[in-house]
Amino acid sequence: MKRRTGTVFIVIGFALMVAALVLTVYNLWDSRRAGEASKEILTSLDKQLDRESVTFPTDNPDREMPTVKIDGYRYLGKLKIPDLDIEVPVMDKWDYDRLLISPCRYSGSVYKNNMVIAAHNYSTHFGNIQSLQPDSKVIFTDVEKNVYKYKVLTVETLSPHQTDELETPTKSDPWDLTLFTCTYDGSRRCTIRCEKIK
Repeated sequence: MKRRTGTVFIVIGFALMVAALVLTVYNLWDSRRAGEASKEILTSLDKQLDRESVTFPTDNPDREMPTVKIDGYRYLGKLKIPDLDIEVPVMDKWDYDRLLISPCRYSGSVYKNNMVIAAHNYSTHFGNIQSLQPDSKVIFTDVEKNVYKYKVLTVETLSPHQTDELETPTKSDPWDLTLFTCTYDGSRRCTIRCEKIK
């Protein structure tokens, strides 16, 4: 009886190890796929940007952010995080299907200094943002080639239910840009608060 029980546990353990290996391989493949899709979109996006750069335009803050259409989706621009060596396109709105392709605007606008960008925790998207340090640089370039420069203020973890805290700057927590992704177990949100710099 003990022998049979031991064999069952060995078989179950082996099956769990195989399942973990398959999941790991799938996650690595999916991250690579997302990274390649982002590179292709960036190439198309760069071809469509044809104006000279203007830093910190004084446009009406209520103006809707302009977009360009690529492969059926609308993009606001691109986000660069030098410390992580990533540059990714940013879609104008989010849903789970869009997040499989690119980071997306979750809410807000660069003109109102309250934009929130969401992405999957792929290594080619926001998978390593928890390693950013205060003063790390973040650069957003819109489709009119206006460049918005930021520095990281804080790295924090929020629960999925803290929507107001995620989307709304306060006097005690002032920020101009937020980046977030799910933690690896999916239970919380790694959240990066950024402040605009010149």
